[in-house]
Amino acid sequence: MSSGKPLSVSIQPLNYADISACARITSSAFSIDPHTVVKQLGQKPFDMYDISYTGFLDTLHKKTYIYVKAVDNETGGIVGHAGWAFRGCDPASVPWTGPTDTKPLEGDHEKLQWDNDGLKIGDGKKSIEERKENSIERLNALEDADMQYWLSNLVPSDTPCIFVAGLVVSPSYQSQGVGGALLRYGNSIADNLGLSIWVHSSHQAYEAYKKFGFEVTRELDIDLDKYAPRRPTEDEPVMGEKGSGRWGKYVIRYMRRIPKKQGQLGNLISLATVPRESSSYLINRFAGRSAFETGVLTLLGVNEDMNTDQPISTPGDVINDFLSGEQDAYALFQSYKLHIHPFNTIPIDLDQMEKRICAIIEFRHNPGAEAGLEVDRIPRWLCLLHAILASGAQFSELSLERRALSSREHSRYREA
Repeated sequence: MSSGKPLSVSIQPLNYADISACARITSSAFSIDPHTVVKQLGQKPFDMYDISYTGFLDTLHKKTYIYVKAVDNETGGIVGHAGWAFRGCDPASVPWTGPTDTKPLEGDHEKLQWDNDGLKIGDGKKSIEERKENSIERLNALEDADMQYWLSNLVPSDTPCIFVAGLVVSPSYQSQGVGGALLRYGNSIADNLGLSIWVHSSHQAYEAYKKFGFEVTRELDIDLDKYAPRRPTEDEPVMGEKGSGRWGKYVIRYMRRIPKKQGQLGNLISLATVPRESSSYLINRFAGRSAFETGVLTLLGVNEDMNTDQPISTPGDVINDFLSGEQDAYALFQSYKLHIHPFNTIPIDLDQMEKRICAIIEFRHNPGAEAGLEVDRIPRWLCLLHAILASGAQFSELSLERRALSSREHSRYREA
């Protein structure tokens, strides 16, 4: 049972070696979902472990899918997983990490067999079999038609977007912040790319999605008792009070989350599309230093006795040499944004940071465009930007040697 106490987790890319554990989590979570239990009462019950395992096996290598696992930092065990599918997107824009191990051979996995006792119908009960087949098939047909309507009429076919391919938390670790950590990770990707996320939400997951910015676009109300071929037993999960003899009402919700930075990949503040003509960026100063800024000043070689709110006299090579390569800066910044910032307890305004880097890059291409650069001559801002890039390097996809080299280069910054 969940304790409700927040759990410290890290979000990591999913490997082939993880999919058995993740499939077991999926099977366990769906085994207590009344909607799934009712659908299992058909003549052809499905194996959620096998469905999950096969889904990972078929798509984990594809660069239009991102899969991650939530790992308990204390035990190292997997406590949840999530996946997102990208539609209409350039695969090069998807921050795909992919598995680092080898894909297993087909059929080379352990299978979790469902206990179908009570579902095997003997001779002389053909009418009950037919009722099961008809009622569950009607439910499947209803849901399939509603899903197709959603995809055809509500999700724009000509606009790139993201679908939640699955987000599951182990029942033993629910209500401990694991789902929130996974949602923040996916939302961060969507915000960085300026893409909407769509999800086909279960009844139980609705509140979590709502909390993290998803809004309902369509609902399908299902009276489970209308389709269930029998009443629930006392130990089966139901929507409502156990022992009532009813499965209850279940609502499937189709939800959408609009990115906080709509269309950033096409916006001038994005590092992916820094303009080359003369323009300026409005860059606001923070009123004071954050705890994070204060903490990294010494580490990055800035004398804490100096007035770090005063611009240095001439930017010179500090500005021109700040970024060794624009593509490198973009990659390191995005690495920080995706892998570190969502779990950083100290708030940093990344929008402002991104504008600063854009202003620096623009200055390098057009030295006459100095508007907005004054704040970037302030040592504490340069230190913070270097710290972000150094952190991003440590969690980037670079080789171990290049990660260490890049991190050292940014960590040894000194005031010019």
